Amino acid sequence: SSLGGYPPADIFKEDDFFSGPPSPNDYEAAMSKRVGEIQLQAMFKEYGFRSSTCRPSNIHGKYDDYSGNGMVIPSTIKRAIESTDKLVCWGTGTPLRTFVSGYDVARAIIFLIENEITDPVNVGGEDPCSIKQLVETIVRHIPHKLEIEWDHSKPDGDQIRVVDTSRIKSY
Repeated sequence: SSLGGYPPADIFKEDDFFSGPPSPNDYEAAMSKRVGEIQLQAMFKEYGFRSSTCRPSNIHGKYDDYSGNGMVIPSTIKRAIESTDKLVCWGTGTPLRTFVSGYDVARAIIFLIENEITDPVNVGGEDPCSIKQLVETIVRHIPHKLEIEWDHSKPDGDQIRVVDTSRIKSY
């Protein structure tokens, strides 16, 4: 699954996944995550099929999609590398996100399955990072100098998308 299925909240807690409609910023993708989880619940009820549900935050890592159609980290890296003097970014840069490596998500999934954990769990980074911090970090590591410009006419998306990871830590 993913944190995208949660209704808007400051911190996403597992038991709140179905407590309201998902964010209109990614409604269709969110509903697909919810339908997948409902299908797993139905399979358990009907057939006793046990499953583990991992809800990762924004995943990044070795196999990211750098085509420009990927998630925020690889898309920003690609645009920064291809920019010559200025990197234009959407919104204000103030939204907070948590990130997690694909490697850590894979480890979490294996842990859940091996330990037969059937409660949904969030997997994500500990410290929220603003989109501005993320962009500035990427730009610092680009070999050429770039000015960052924020296009305030474009949307920010949800202001806060931070996961509570206390449940997986309890295991």
